[in-house]
Amino acid sequence: MSYVCSNQRQAERAKADRAWGAGARPRGSWTKSEIVRMIDKKLGFVEAAIADGYPHWFLLEHFLRIYSVERTGRYGRYTQYYVIDEAAVKALADNPWEYDELLSKERRLRKVQGKMKKRFPQEWPRRYGLYRKYCGCGVGHDVFLDADTSLAALQRECEARAGKLSS
Repeated sequence: MSYVCSNQRQAERAKADRAWGAGARPRGSWTKSEIVRMIDKKLGFVEAAIADGYPHWFLLEHFLRIYSVERTGRYGRYTQYYVIDEAAVKALADNPWEYDELLSKERRLRKVQGKMKKRFPQEWPRRYGLYRKYCGCGVGHDVFLDADTSLAALQRECEARAGKLSS
């Protein structure tokens, strides 16, 4: 761990204050109402009304972009500052159905991920990685959640089904 002298810390805090003044916030500081308010302020009421229909986690994931990375902590830890991604919000206003499909897909993925975490506390990251890689290959959700199927057998079956689709 590196220690930062007080002059460096003051300079880094000044940069962080400038980022905050430009409307950038750390990811944990963005609430849903704050995101919707900033979209309304920058782009308009219609875009804000559309964005208000999405859950907070979806807004954080798709409508914020990194503005800067500053060293703000006592020991010089990095903090990422995010702002509203205007291009993503304009794309939402142009074609909201695309984001609706994306939301439904991500909800399904989160639901399966939650089930895997409960059933397989040790190996769920590997199973979930296989699921994300092969979910479009015709392998049902039940196969990934089956406790009798080993991880190696699951991978072989997924690769076999993917090979059938590609040929």
